[in-house]
Amino acid sequence: MLRYFIFLQGLVKPGGGIARISIPPACHYRIEPENIEYAPRRDPELLFHDIARTWRKTVRAFHDAGCRYLQLEDIFFACPDDPKQRGIRRAMGQDPDEMVRRYAWMAEQAIRDRPADPVIGMHMCRGDFRSSFVAGGGYGFAAEAIFNRTSVDVCFMEYDTERAG
Repeated sequence: MLRYFIFLQGLVKPGGGIARISIPPACHYRIEPENIEYAPRRDPELLFHDIARTWRKTVRAFHDAGCRYLQLEDIFFACPDDPKQRGIRRAMGQDPDEMVRRYAWMAEQAIRDRPADPVIGMHMCRGDFRSSFVAGGGYGFAAEAIFNRTSVDVCFMEYDTERAG
């Protein structure tokens, strides 16, 4: 994706705007623990730290390449209010509320050392790929984490449909 950004940035004429890019989330929401092949990463602590460190390097690489607007595509923060998704997490032995705090920590770790000039946006998606509709509901379980535990500059949230709570 960094190559794509560099290519796009080369198309923007001086004074003609800024190149922007959205990158996948720093979460493991759709990873089932039994599918983690590298044994040490089956430990959630190590996995979360590795994901956060990798995402931080990614954010830095985009900045170093000239990116001044980076959007994080989050697929988790819009899911914790959905009873089905909460049940799935519990059945996997995970506490959905603790996961919200962990995901906020990972997002913050990714951007905490950023220089002052990039704008960091976060888009929260409930899974509309091919109308798969992964989750529904509001943001009640995630609001504190989204707004008080991350320092993103802009949030893009679904809010105007029954499905969006």
